[in-house]
Amino acid sequence: MRAFIILLTIVVLAGVGWFLFIAEPAGPGTGEEAATAADEAPESTQEAADEAAEAVGSAAEEVGTAVEEAAEATRDAAGAMSDTAEEAGAAVADALTAEGFDPVRLREAIAGSDLSEEQKQSAEALVQSAERNSELVPSVIDELRSMLGL
Repeated sequence: MRAFIILLTIVVLAGVGWFLFIAEPAGPGTGEEAATAADEAPESTQEAADEAAEAVGSAAEEVGTAVEEAAEATRDAAGAMSDTAEEAGAAVADALTAEGFDPVRLREAIAGSDLSEEQKQSAEALVQSAERNSELVPSVIDELRSMLGL
């Protein structure tokens, strides 16, 4: 902030100097005009610095508001993802019971899991065998729970 005000002061003073010594041709009364401009320069520099400080303060407030809104949106998204993950976990847990055995849900869980392709093929074969023979369901459920880390 301080560096910005110093830089702004230098730019304003350079502009005033350029205007006084280069832009206006020298002529009668130029010395008086230069003295008047030199007297007014600190005031205009202070005004410019005040305006710059106000603009920086306003920008900082806007950035703070944007950061707060982004943080709130992130918290909301994380909450929604957590809820979705809990619901999906509950659905898989229900499918991994003898009463709620659901091959379709299990295939979806296996496909979306972190298992290697070989492990996924093995788990898919287990689900398929349980579909064909209901007596295998309890042992398949135990094996799938172990594979999926449930």
